[in-house]
Amino acid sequence: MPNVVKSSAREMILKVKNIEEIHNVIKLTEDAFESIMAEDWTAQCTHVKHLEEEYL
Repeated sequence: MPNVVKSSAREMILKVKNIEEIHNVIKLTEDAFESIMAEDWTAQCTHVKHLEEEYL
C-alpha cells in the first residue's frame, strides 16, 4: 500500500482535461493530498520508517 499516496495524487492531477485547469495545479495538488485517507498516510509513513531501518 505504500504507493497509494503517490498514485492517488497523480490520478487526481492527471484528470486535468484542459489547459485552463493546468493553471490551477496548486489547488489540484492540495485537493489531491487532502483526499488521501489518514490510513494511507499512516501506511506510507510506516513503509518509509521500515526502509530507513533497513538501509541505515
